[in-house]
Amino acid sequence: MGELRGRILAAYRSGWSIAAHAIGDAAVDLAIEIFEQARSIPGARSVPNRIEHGGVLTDAQLARIVAVGAVVVPQPGFIPAFGADMARALGEARVPQSYRAASLLAAGLPLPGSSDRPVTTGNVLRNVQAFVERSYTDAAGASCVYGPAERLSVQQALRAYTLGSAQATGQQEHRGSLELGKLADLVLLDRNPLEVPVEDLTGIRVVETLLGGTTTHSLL
Repeated sequence: MGELRGRILAAYRSGWSIAAHAIGDAAVDLAIEIFEQARSIPGARSVPNRIEHGGVLTDAQLARIVAVGAVVVPQPGFIPAFGADMARALGEARVPQSYRAASLLAAGLPLPGSSDRPVTTGNVLRNVQAFVERSYTDAAGASCVYGPAERLSVQQALRAYTLGSAQATGQQEHRGSLELGKLADLVLLDRNPLEVPVEDLTGIRVVETLLGGTTTHSLL
């Protein structure tokens, strides 16, 4: 563990930000400890340190993450894909601390959207729906909600996959929202995600994509 800590801090001293993969609460503790140590190393970073996954995150850990200015990157697609197994492994008491979303926003943290593709689908609208529903099917075929207090609104979920992700990668000045002076990277959809039933989000079609203002895909 000491070697791992040393390697990460050496990379930070060289000018890199830290992206630490941590799923369990013990791994999250280690990541936070390293972030706290890194604060004594001089040099500004445009990209915040972040925890990839944060599969189990306690309130105390969340407060420490806020204090060190780090970001947590959850994967909502894990819930429909692996929710039954995760709920069984973690137990009822710890599921509310797992793959949190609403709590991160409430704490004032940027919330990015992530898929961890190819572990789960890279379909953004499917993952937006997962952020909102947080549902999975159990072994008996019943639909269950995984930590209902962590559900997002559709608008919050869309923001996570746009401006939230830009903030987590230090690119918010150039990407993530439609504003004067930012890159014209955007998609055109056949329906408004804010106006369709949540269960229909995945069925929305991407009719055109633009990269830097140039069409790269079109069904028009």
